[in-house]
Amino acid sequence: PGTLYRKVFCDTMRDHTVKTIAGAMKGVPRDIAERAIKNFYKADPEYGDGISKHLGFPSVKSRL
Repeated sequence: PGTLYRKVFCDTMRDHTVKTIAGAMKGVPRDIAERAIKNFYKADPEYGDGISKHLGFPSVKSRL
């Protein structure tokens, strides 16, 4: 997933992906969302932080 996000997606696709995933995660219990965001962060730090930002959570890096 990280390679797809970094190498294949253009900036527009990355932005749409982050917004779509964050939108789908609204309403998910916070503990589950945080675990998912950590996995997105492991795939690519920008990916995880983008989703985290859209959900209103602090940066993932500060919690690792």
